[in-house]
Amino acid sequence: MDSDAKKGMIQLVEYDEQLADKLIDFHLTDEQLQFTSHPWEHIQASPMLATNHILIVSGELPVGYFALQAGDKLGEYSKNRNARLLSAFSIDSRYVGQVFAKKGLELLAPFIHTTLPQINEVVLGVNKRNQAAIQLNQFHNDVLRAIKRILSIYLLFTIRHFKSD
Repeated sequence: MDSDAKKGMIQLVEYDEQLADKLIDFHLTDEQLQFTSHPWEHIQASPMLATNHILIVSGELPVGYFALQAGDKLGEYSKNRNARLLSAFSIDSRYVGQVFAKKGLELLAPFIHTTLPQINEVVLGVNKRNQAAIQLNQFHNDVLRAIKRILSIYLLFTIRHFKSD
């Protein structure tokens, strides 16, 4: 593991241009690319007004990425104006199998509560073939229940399974 990632505190941060150089080096395997796109491509393709681009950072190193999207695609899953679609979740392949994915999801509810308080529902569409994502999100449901009890906040986390194309 990269020493910067090993030593650093794990946190969620909103993407800004200062992180662009570090994010370009983000690596995904061909298997990961079956279910998501490179974070940089997603940032370039998604309008900033309708999407919050979130990085999982260890120290100063981006080790994970996901987007919280409003807009038309969200409407397929929720009619809640304060909902967001969690999409493009990925972990740099050099850090898969470590704590970063789970820790990123553990930090999601408190991050939303403090940084994006208008959001009260997160919808995640999971491809039925993506077993790693399904297992991670089953873990996250348990964590989220504990976080809601601790913080006394309401955040609905809905997992929708969809067929692959």
